[in-house]
Amino acid sequence: MMLRAFLLVMGLVGLPALAPAEVKTVRDWTADCDDDLYCTATASGAGGMVMGGTGYQLRFTRASGDMSWWSMRFHLKHVPQPRTEGEMQVSVDGGEAVSFYEEYGYLRDADGVTFGIAGGSDLDKLFASLRKGRKLSLSYETADGKTRTEDFSLSGLAAVLLWVDDKQNRVGKSAEISSPTGVEGEAGFTASKEVADKIAARVKFDCDPPPENQEIESHHLPGGFALHIAQCFAGPYNVTQLFFFERRDDLQLLYFADYGDSWTGTNQLFNSDFDPKSGSLNSFYKRRGIGDCGSAGQWVWSGYSFQLVAFRAWPDCDNGKDSEEWPIIYKHQAK
Repeated sequence: MMLRAFLLVMGLVGLPALAPAEVKTVRDWTADCDDDLYCTATASGAGGMVMGGTGYQLRFTRASGDMSWWSMRFHLKHVPQPRTEGEMQVSVDGGEAVSFYEEYGYLRDADGVTFGIAGGSDLDKLFASLRKGRKLSLSYETADGKTRTEDFSLSGLAAVLLWVDDKQNRVGKSAEISSPTGVEGEAGFTASKEVADKIAARVKFDCDPPPENQEIESHHLPGGFALHIAQCFAGPYNVTQLFFFERRDDLQLLYFADYGDSWTGTNQLFNSDFDPKSGSLNSFYKRRGIGDCGSAGQWVWSGYSFQLVAFRAWPDCDNGKDSEEWPIIYKHQAK
């Protein structure tokens, strides 16, 4: 028994220490960042959260990188929901309310209980005021015609957002907010047979020859929409994909900017990688196998299409260089 106890103690001593969680709480707000520095700041409504997460929550999220912006969401779980195509009103400290409407000013996510605010200049003004305010009020009409109102304390918000700035090395670059580009929770799902058949027909039309085993990668997008990614061409070191945007019963093939000797458009991206959590999409075209010449693009989801963030290109394979050293052909300039 003594030997067993000794071995157990030595085993515990030898275990690596768990890294402390990246969490910061200031008064009524808590922020946390994951290993990829995707950060979230949250506060519960005045009624608090009870068992099962029932209640109201206000969230601000931002992915890492200079080209990411804050996004704002309300999470309404197991409480009366806003009526379809209804209006949400948000005010700070009892001031004039800002109105947001479904699909124009707010986006109902696939889970049905998360609402991303996407109100353009109204959202900019709201974000500036709430960082200096004491209380945010949310009001909306439910399906039965009743009005629901919930308050959220803003005490501690500015401090936790500054903490996130520090974690993401973005101090002084924290004023921008936009519509949510990614989704929360479980993002992947399986496309319906009807959608899969439509995609297969388009792949057969655009891709010569079409892949033998067609696989479709499907992800939820903010607002309850969907993105479907289908393989098109496969070569020795490049593969291409087609991208389809599903909005209710409508399925659209997406097009992207591309650069060779000049700017063109394309419906195929090379060696793409999509992150549904941040809404970022990357492509990398190799002119030869070692990948020291070619082109690389970065996009972010912007509601109904992908917005080009940056594009690099280096066509000179005789003088190849690391892709990070390729000249920047285009870079989005924040307002």
